[in-house]
Amino acid sequence: MMVAIVVCWKKKRLCFSVDLTPHVPEIATVLGWQVMRNVALKSGFSQVSINNHSHNHPGDATEQTVQLLLEWVQKKGKKAARELVERLGDEGCTDQRDRVRSILQPSH
Repeated sequence: MMVAIVVCWKKKRLCFSVDLTPHVPEIATVLGWQVMRNVALKSGFSQVSINNHSHNHPGDATEQTVQLLLEWVQKKGKKAARELVERLGDEGCTDQRDRVRSILQPSH
């Protein structure tokens, strides 16, 4: 199932429609397990849900992150990209936030 995301930001922000799903592996690599875990926790994901991803893929932080990010997309729907970028900024992860924006920015 593909999820279309509409993202609109003012100032250095983007306004476009993008299917986030193909970008999940690359975004997961940028974020890493600890950052994605913290973002999910601060966004109301249960500790049990997060731990399930960790236990389902022991020793594979990239796959843990991919799966948690896919759950993020499923739960957040059309707001997934915007909320991810906002939460990264709130958490002080500005480098990751900017890299995610760059990944999502459509090529011209």
